Amino acid sequence: MVALILAAMTGLADYAGAQESGRTNNFGAVNTVKTSELQEGTTRKFSAEENKALNRSEGTNDRIKTYIRLARERLKNAQHLLDQDDYAGADEQIQVYAALVADADHFRAVSVKPYEKANKTLEQGLFEQLRALDAIRRNTISIYSKGAEQAYILVTRVRLQSLSALLGTGKTLFSRSDKP
Repeated sequence: MVALILAAMTGLADYAGAQESGRTNNFGAVNTVKTSELQEGTTRKFSAEENKALNRSEGTNDRIKTYIRLARERLKNAQHLLDQDDYAGADEQIQVYAALVADADHFRAVSVKPYEKANKTLEQGLFEQLRALDAIRRNTISIYSKGAEQAYILVTRVRLQSLSALLGTGKTLFSRSDKP
């Protein structure tokens, strides 16, 4: 069990390291970015309707609400596929869900200032989705559990970062298990 958690944390750290390279201190960015300007690898996983919905959003809070809505739909699709015992399809939905959350985090880091309502919207939306994601993670068979486990860790990290930005502490909040 400990080895699985360490492997998941190592994979997440590698993933987060790849995410961090594009974030060089852009919290004060005034203009919002379009989906086409975000990381190329994650946007290829989104459907045309999802890209259209993301680019149609006007303000930062509307864009975050769109991310939350699209992520919720992906979670519902994954749960529906799990109910039908389609674990590969559910894993694919979870990977796209994780890409949406990572994209929302990147957007938040680039375009949303501390203390803005968009931080609260993202934190609350991810908090509501954590319970469903945890249920999906527990119902996934071991072959496909790595993606769900990494998605859970990613969502927890993004949620705590948005809460930290909302509070304006400048410090990264840790979950109980991540405290140094």
